[in-house]
Amino acid sequence: MASLNMNGPVSIKPGAGAALLARLTVRGGLTILALAGMLGSATLAGTAFYASGALVAANQELAGYTSVVRDFMQGDMMHDALRGDVLDALRLGPAGTAAEHAAQQAERNEHAASFRAMLKANAERPLPAALKDGLAKVEPRLEAYISTAEEIASLAATDRGLAEQNYARFKESFDQLASVQEAVAEQIEQAAAEANRHAAGSAEFSMQLIMVGTAAILGFLILISLVVGRSITRPLVAFAGAVEELAAGRRVALPGAERRDEIGALARSMDVIYRTGLATAQLKSA
Repeated sequence: MASLNMNGPVSIKPGAGAALLARLTVRGGLTILALAGMLGSATLAGTAFYASGALVAANQELAGYTSVVRDFMQGDMMHDALRGDVLDALRLGPAGTAAEHAAQQAERNEHAASFRAMLKANAERPLPAALKDGLAKVEPRLEAYISTAEEIASLAATDRGLAEQNYARFKESFDQLASVQEAVAEQIEQAAAEANRHAAGSAEFSMQLIMVGTAAILGFLILISLVVGRSITRPLVAFAGAVEELAAGRRVALPGAERRDEIGALARSMDVIYRTGLATAQLKSA
């Protein structure tokens, strides 16, 4: 059996890592990796939640303007419907029966009520101040238009000639309301276009935020894995190499024995085994 050198104690060298990593236990390293993974997942989920929330808000705003446009167009249809009601009243004239006049009155009431409802619905929505001001200007024009329509229609039922003489006043009211509505329509179109741009921008921002957040989190996790992993794997590889050298009968230092973790305990245990083996070999060779 080859004799082994018993001169001097086994040398224990400090680890290659930083002092903090050298004090990190295997369990602690695995815990850090687990916590980093949980933190990364939570951060990514929060980023996705924020991005999706911004996108949903932008889409809701855009959907709101869809309703604004729908109601405004419905009101504009009632604008024309009331003019048709007045023209029908003029055509019917005094020759119409009570039932026919009542049916015409019911249609005028329905169209006027629908126009008012559409205008009120838009006025109650959370719209820009300028657009709300524009809608507020429609209401007095609308009421004047409805009042004039009722006046001409009622007059036509008793005196068609007089009603036709006053039709110009009704036409003027119609044009004034149309002018105000055109201005509001432009405001709605501009606001809807802005909402559309905002929704598109939010979609792009959300995608970029998720992509950047994912890349940053993956980079962070990879960095943590490399730093913590190296603090565990490098000492183990070095220790395994030293054990192979000892098994081959070559005197080497056992790395990692200064650590206060599982690797250090393993290195110190191997040091005891090594010393015991040397002592046993020395006794046998004596």
